[in-house]
Amino acid sequence: MGVIISIGSIRDPEQKEVGARLLKAGEEAALEEVLGRLKDKQEVKMTGEYESRENLSKETLDLEMARQSLIEELEAINWYQERIEVTKNDDLRKILEHNRDEEKEHVAMLIEWIRKNDPTQDRMFEGHD
Repeated sequence: MGVIISIGSIRDPEQKEVGARLLKAGEEAALEEVLGRLKDKQEVKMTGEYESRENLSKETLDLEMARQSLIEELEAINWYQERIEVTKNDDLRKILEHNRDEEKEHVAMLIEWIRKNDPTQDRMFEGHD
């Protein structure tokens, strides 16, 4: 039985690179070891990991969700940009550029929402040290 994995679901760039190499080489046992280490690794992704989610306000949870989404959109822009730079196929490059630019629109939408819902953050856009 083979290992089914989406390398895109691995967040740590170093582990992603190792996982991709192992997957390409077909070294399933080694890949399973990497996945096991990844499972054991504690990553804080959303609010509620430090404080119980049920003790947090809806506003805090919503802002955290927007901020996490912003992080993910910016990460996607970087990934698309890397792929744009390495592809030799012009048709693929155009699609990737389109996708990257859609992610930039999502970033703008999230920043706008955060500014409306976090007055302190909004003030930081108007003036900071």
